[in-house]
Amino acid sequence: QKDFITATPDSGAGGTTVNVTAAANTGDDRTTTVNITGGGITKTVEIRQTGDMLSGAACKESWQNS
Repeated sequence: QKDFITATPDSGAGGTTVNVTAAANTGDDRTTTVNITGGGITKTVEIRQTGDMLSGAACKESWQNS
């Protein structure tokens, strides 16, 4: 687990699929990154999650490749 996200598995080989989940956000907007490395290349994925400004509002995740 890193910050508010969980990535599983945290290592692998070949065509491994990585699943990333974010905990519900009841506070302020937040941002973190996930670095994925393979074949000598590293890709950084920024994860942004908006906060819950109104009681009961649904959280929204925004995934952007950097």
